[in-house]
Amino acid sequence: MLKYCLLSILFAGLSCVSVSGDGQVHTKGRHNHLVSVIKPVMPERFRGAYNHTLYYDDRAGGDCQPNCPQIDIWQYEYLGKVSSKPISTQKAFWKSPKEARIIAYSLFGKNPIYYQGLLGFLKSFQTLKRLNNIQDKIWGFDTFVPRVYIPKRNPNGPMKDTPLEGELEPYQIQTLLEAGCELVYVDNGLKKASKDATFWRFMVAAEPMPEGQKIRYIVHDADWIMTGAEAFAVGEWMALGHQYHRSHLQPICLGPLTASWWAGSHTGKGSFADLKEAISFFPYRMKYGDDELFLRDIMWPRMKQSGSILTHVTKRTWVSNVVSPYQGSCEEPTKSYCNSMNLDNQCEDLELPENMEYPYKELSFRKGLAKLEKKPKFFDMKLQTERGRRVYEALKL
Repeated sequence: MLKYCLLSILFAGLSCVSVSGDGQVHTKGRHNHLVSVIKPVMPERFRGAYNHTLYYDDRAGGDCQPNCPQIDIWQYEYLGKVSSKPISTQKAFWKSPKEARIIAYSLFGKNPIYYQGLLGFLKSFQTLKRLNNIQDKIWGFDTFVPRVYIPKRNPNGPMKDTPLEGELEPYQIQTLLEAGCELVYVDNGLKKASKDATFWRFMVAAEPMPEGQKIRYIVHDADWIMTGAEAFAVGEWMALGHQYHRSHLQPICLGPLTASWWAGSHTGKGSFADLKEAISFFPYRMKYGDDELFLRDIMWPRMKQSGSILTHVTKRTWVSNVVSPYQGSCEEPTKSYCNSMNLDNQCEDLELPENMEYPYKELSFRKGLAKLEKKPKFFDMKLQTERGRRVYEALKL
């Protein structure tokens, strides 16, 4: 009887994942009712993502209307300089002669795992070079400026006399500056930075560039170590020349864009010049997963319209189907979904090289750099292969 029940549950979950007779994945499909069975045993942050962002909306009119938080980016600090405008994307401060390159993070709150994780992330750049025998003094992510959006009360703003909960300690700010980070001070007009801060890192996509100049950016989680598979994917994206990049390297994929795993590039104003206003009017800002809801509903359609997206994928298994919140939630294959916005598109999916291992389990449990380094295979970029040589050249200074 128990075996029969388990099989019934399994088939109920798989039934929501289907392909039409023409071989195309359709954008709409039935909810996966198996999620209601597995959701209660998930960590709280995953339950929140399913409840709202990826499965159903239980907040009706939103959580901040009609007065949603504003994004007051009032100061940048980098290499001893302070300015009301971005510093690292000014050509004099580029770390690559080809383009401005930024890795954008949001960092807020008192949980040390994120601050320590970011320091580990920065150190992982050198681990990648050492374990792949890279002799170049400046290579790979050395050519990117780490930009960290942090909460800090604007001394001239309307809330200047109200403390802002979630600010970093002075020693943390100093350490990040000494590590070569550009710090971006943001005041959202609230008493607490809250999950609204997860949106701030997206603002790098709205940064206008002077004529003839280009910005390339990666949006990332602060506590997610850069390993060989992800570094390879970024390098291949750079080599192939697509405008946007998705890293779907885990067997479990819940939505079309993971907030901590996407990248883009643009010249001029780009596709998101109105991003600050779009975020300001977005009614869901305060719960885990709201940033991915925004990406899915506001930013992802514009990326598809560009017709230039590269998605790195891992092989999907029955587990992928069982946990998918609804049919086509990941919008793969990418080209099929780009077709709905731009028939003349160059969107494509690529699997990582054979035997390249992405340590998603270790990263999900927040294993630090020291523990990951004990398994050098996690940092192997397969640079000896034909694809690897192309990646190496793309990441050169």
